[in-house]
Amino acid sequence: MLIWRRSVSSHWPDTPYGAGYGPGFYSLVFELLLRLRANYLWPAIWGTMFEVDDPANQPLADAYEIVLGSSHTEPLMRAQNEFGHFYQGPWAYNLNNKTIDEYFRYGVQRAKPYARNSLWTMGMRGTGDTAIEGLGVDKIVAMLEVLVKNQRDIISEGLGTRITDVPQMWCLYKEVMTYTFQGLQVPDDITLLWADDNWGNVRRLPLRNETSRSGGAGIYFHFDYVGDPRDYKWLNNIQLSKTAEQLHLTYARGADRIWIVNVGDLKALEIPINHFMDLAYDAKTWHVDSTGDWIRAWATREFGPGLAANVTDVVQRFGMYAARRKFELVEPETYSILNYNEADAVLEQWAVLHDDAQAIYDALGEDAQPAFFEMILHPILAGEIIHKVYIGSAKNLWYAGQKRNAANDMINYVLAASADDANLTIRWNNLLDGKWNHMMDRKCIPAKLPMWFGMEKSSPKEACEH
Repeated sequence: MLIWRRSVSSHWPDTPYGAGYGPGFYSLVFELLLRLRANYLWPAIWGTMFEVDDPANQPLADAYEIVLGSSHTEPLMRAQNEFGHFYQGPWAYNLNNKTIDEYFRYGVQRAKPYARNSLWTMGMRGTGDTAIEGLGVDKIVAMLEVLVKNQRDIISEGLGTRITDVPQMWCLYKEVMTYTFQGLQVPDDITLLWADDNWGNVRRLPLRNETSRSGGAGIYFHFDYVGDPRDYKWLNNIQLSKTAEQLHLTYARGADRIWIVNVGDLKALEIPINHFMDLAYDAKTWHVDSTGDWIRAWATREFGPGLAANVTDVVQRFGMYAARRKFELVEPETYSILNYNEADAVLEQWAVLHDDAQAIYDALGEDAQPAFFEMILHPILAGEIIHKVYIGSAKNLWYAGQKRNAANDMINYVLAASADDANLTIRWNNLLDGKWNHMMDRKCIPAKLPMWFGMEKSSPKEACEH
């Protein structure tokens, strides 16, 4: 996404294909993964080509012992952008299979020296991470079965080993999951990665007669999403207790071979990422009802025992408020300005949360304040502002319809909140001498650049980011 490109370009020189997503950048990503006790990465889709942007990227991942994969829409260790850059014809296996097979063969050849730390993505979707078009479901299912057989032959021949000795994964994302109901047969040694609904609700888990598959199963989860009906990627809006509930459903049903989470712009999601990885690493300690204990342990580590209880309370309330309606989905009509004092009650909750978080910030030493601002105070301030903007807009529309002069007061209220939002961004950009400059900028752009962490986005489209 544009924000990543701005930040990366301000630190590292561009590559021949775009921003400088090379070893300087990825060494920090790999270190972060290992510190989180994660070991698996799907590099970003949009606008990047991990192995091509800098030839040192793939060997660097291997040196860090990072298991490298590719997203649900990028089979056999190749970025989808590579096909558009270097190959002719459509990304359609029924029309261009010889070219696409050659594309796969080179991916295997390039990754062969690093095969010990590779996990191969199988299958295929349409261009730009969309559904395959132009064929009926029965023909798509038949084509995918032939495609995967050919992919397995290409991997086996390219690596010179039995395919059953090669770790493979097929992410059954969106419509691909429905093909299993139409008779899609998946080889037993391929790990099935079941996907959530893009909003943190697990759609499908192994049935009792599926738990003996040698490839096992896993889950593809979202903390960030670009696609229909709307994106959400501005700020952390994850309720940790829901994450714990959904992942423990997954764990209990045996989908424990691979856990991968789409984190998009990871800076805003440090707390949910840390929580997800701790659940993945030690699901027994961090059981389904452990969220409060986990936050308290995290807060004690980060800000000391004296303020841990207060931090825990603030983080839990923020998660509840933000999860009621993700920020990108809030609209003037979301909360009623007429019935049960709903809208004003919501604003009051955010105001109290703001005051409580500010009191913690003021009690911290100067060395701890930037971290608290980044992870906790900033999203609370931003969340309060966006609710002021939309609720103020609703009141303005209502008052204007009544021909009341108070409509002008609400216009000024909304404009003041918008100014607060701009000033909050300036405050963020100036923090720590500009260390995270541009990381929280938002504007209307067509391209989205996600990143996925695991133990991966959807189709690019115009969307306004706040």
